[in-house]
Amino acid sequence: IPIRLNECLIPDRSIGAGEMLRDLQWVDMFSDWNAAIEILTSVLVPKRDYYRVLFNQAYESLSNYVRLNIALPKEQQVFTVGLVGHTGVGKSTIVRALFDLNSWNEHAVTEILYDDYVRIYNLKDSVRFADIPALGYDLETKDKSLDFIRSKVHLVMYVISATSRIHAADVDGIKDVIDSQVPCFTVINRFDLLTHIEEEKMVHYVSEKTKCPVVPLSALYGMNIDLLRMLIQRLQQVYYGEK
Repeated sequence: IPIRLNECLIPDRSIGAGEMLRDLQWVDMFSDWNAAIEILTSVLVPKRDYYRVLFNQAYESLSNYVRLNIALPKEQQVFTVGLVGHTGVGKSTIVRALFDLNSWNEHAVTEILYDDYVRIYNLKDSVRFADIPALGYDLETKDKSLDFIRSKVHLVMYVISATSRIHAADVDGIKDVIDSQVPCFTVINRFDLLTHIEEEKMVHYVSEKTKCPVVPLSALYGMNIDLLRMLIQRLQQVYYGEK
């Protein structure tokens, strides 16, 4: 867990995947020691029971939606998960964290390619992840993204950061996805930066804004990545097996 003991400049050094050392989620110990300790404690001693409840609620809501609403087959037969969100919210970090799980190690990433402006991570014979720009800001990009989602995406993860408020344009984008009859849930990344008190407030706030299931995680530290992988796999089974 990267911490700063005093106010200093972070070296401008690349750590790969287009990210810099300053992009890490630093915990400042010098500004408010007690708050910093609470953040570190929330990472080291996470509230797993609370998180499991949120992921189970997401599964129940999304699986029921799939059974009741999904009627048309997608052009892309491989189960495709679309990660929608702004640059910097951690979409590629989430995908890398999922690829590192032992249960998916047997499926190598066969290719990384671009479909227009969408980046595709192809996991052999298993699942595809599509990195899609946030909806609601550029109308041309939004229309292209929604067309891609409607035709090729089975499940949408709308990724936001715990360190910022959700924008009105994001709320509109989530509504557009739901109106397109594509199952959608919100992922709050960098959840480890919140205190225990802030966690529940953030989940309630995002749930009220988006009107869709909300799940918390920290991709950088692997927090709840196993629960996310299980959620995706269970919904994949519903889509192709039980529906």
